[in-house]
Amino acid sequence: MKPRLHASLIITAVLCITMGFLSFAQEGPQESFVVEDLQLISLASSGARIGAICKDGSRSSATGRGACSHHGGVARWLYADEPATPLEPVEVTPAQPVLDTPATTTSQIRLRWFDNSRDETGFKIERKPQGGSFSQVATVGANVTTYSDTELSPATTYCYRVRAFNAAGDSSYSNERCATTADVAPSPQSMSIVLILGILGGIALLFFVFAL
Repeated sequence: MKPRLHASLIITAVLCITMGFLSFAQEGPQESFVVEDLQLISLASSGARIGAICKDGSRSSATGRGACSHHGGVARWLYADEPATPLEPVEVTPAQPVLDTPATTTSQIRLRWFDNSRDETGFKIERKPQGGSFSQVATVGANVTTYSDTELSPATTYCYRVRAFNAAGDSSYSNERCATTADVAPSPQSMSIVLILGILGGIALLFFVFAL
C-alpha cells in the first residue's frame, strides 16, 4: 500500500475519534437506570449514592440491596449532589401489642399488655361476653399498658383484645384473653342466719322424733 494511503487512513481515524469525544462532551453525562427491588431507580452519574430513606421514615446509610431491609424497604435513595430539602415523614401503622393474663375481682378485670411499638397515639380496648361479639369499651393514651374494666357482673366470663393506633391507622389485634370474675362470697350475717336456721331445724326435728 502506498505511503499516501496510509497517511489518509490515519488522519481519518484521528478525525473520527476527535468527533466522538466532542459529541460526548456536548451531550454531557448520560443517565442510566437499573431495576432494583422491583423498582426503577435512577443512577445519575453526577452524584454518588450516600444512603436511603426507609418506608417507616427512618434513614439508612447503606447504599446497596440490603438497605432498609428491617424497615419496610427503600422509600427513596439519597445522592451526594441532592439539594438538602426537608423530608416528609412516612406514616406507618404501629406494631401489634400482646395481651397478658388478666387479674380479676368480683366486679373488675384488670388488663395488662406489652407495647411493641414506638409510634402509637394510643390503644383501643375491646370486650365481649363469652359467646358474644367484640365492641370497643375504652381507649388509652400512648405508652399506657394497663386498663381496669369495672362494674362487671360476678361469676361471668369476659374476653378482651387490644390494638394500637396512630394517624396512619390501626395495628393488628393482640391475642385474645378471657377471664372470669369471682363469685360473690356470702356475708357473715347471711352465714349466721343459715346457721341459726339449721340449729332450729335440728331442734324441731328432735322434738318431732321424740313426739312419736
